Amino acid sequence: MRKNPVSNRRSLSGSSNKMQITPTKPLVTIAVITFNQERFIANALLSCLRQTYQPLEIILSDDCSTDQTFHIASEIAATYVGPHRLILNRNYKNLSLGGQVNYVMNNASGELVIFNAGDDVSEINRVEILTNAWLDTGQPSGVASSACIIDADGKQMNHRQEHLYKLTNGKQLALPSVLLAEMINEKRYWPQGAVAGWSKKTWEMFGNLPDGFVYEDKLLAFRAALHAGIMVTPESLLQYRTHSQNLSFSQRQEFDSDTFKRNIFRQPDAIAFQAMRDCNLADIAKATSSGLLSSGEADALAKWVNERARKEITRQGWWSLKWWQKARRFRDSPIESVLGTAISVVGLNAYCFARTVKDKLTGNK
Repeated sequence: MRKNPVSNRRSLSGSSNKMQITPTKPLVTIAVITFNQERFIANALLSCLRQTYQPLEIILSDDCSTDQTFHIASEIAATYVGPHRLILNRNYKNLSLGGQVNYVMNNASGELVIFNAGDDVSEINRVEILTNAWLDTGQPSGVASSACIIDADGKQMNHRQEHLYKLTNGKQLALPSVLLAEMINEKRYWPQGAVAGWSKKTWEMFGNLPDGFVYEDKLLAFRAALHAGIMVTPESLLQYRTHSQNLSFSQRQEFDSDTFKRNIFRQPDAIAFQAMRDCNLADIAKATSSGLLSSGEADALAKWVNERARKEITRQGWWSLKWWQKARRFRDSPIESVLGTAISVVGLNAYCFARTVKDKLTGNK
């Protein structure tokens, strides 16, 4: 067991202590990452415990929840007698999404690590289908599927087709050369993190994500583009839940005061894109030293990374002005008046900060 000074880990075996691991049936990990999801965690964890694939390791990692999330998960784990290996972890302090991913990837025993958020529900054959597709395509760096979007009550909203480019003949492997071309052509080259799984081998080549980072899917897909590609299968294997507590809240049709207050104090995206730029450049260097990229390819890709960072930071500056505009909506009541004024100041300062970072990246004074 790997030691972690910020977490507490307990290993619980199911009814079988020995798992049969073969080249055609490798050990796979499915990770349930949670934070304050007491309403949804039972369905999320049970959907993983009911997976048909074996041998399977299940890691539940709770990011220092302040509600009953970990207690509910512990009660379910205490009564589990199935075939899978179950591990519970609770962080002593909040690590954020990037820290959670680092913990899971560093401690997972599986060759493939599939993620399941604490409010999402995996179909019973999700791990089996993703693992078989991953094996059939030569064990690429990433694997993903489609998802069915549900609301807080579990009602289906619409179907979401995940793809990197047009799918042909069902399953499709996006090789690094294709992914790199997609990046440079400004097309979406990554699957949403909620539907994805990632190769432990690729992770060990590049290492940890930046602390506090929330766009883990972009960084992991970038690494996949440098290493062994991403496989996408069109089956809908996950029920992806959207509700007021989502980390990614932009898909919701309504934008309420509580959501606004919660997200205004998140890590500014200008800082996040700077961290992503630095991580991308470090990964390019590692890929070059490993012989995955030529020096010419590395230079061209680094140029694209820097240019994308400049564009995104500028865009986030304008987005901060939209935050400022939205703040005026919440000044109607005495309780909100002070908050609205404070948010206005935060929005303007965020814009100035974004422009400052942009100038730093471009070398302008």
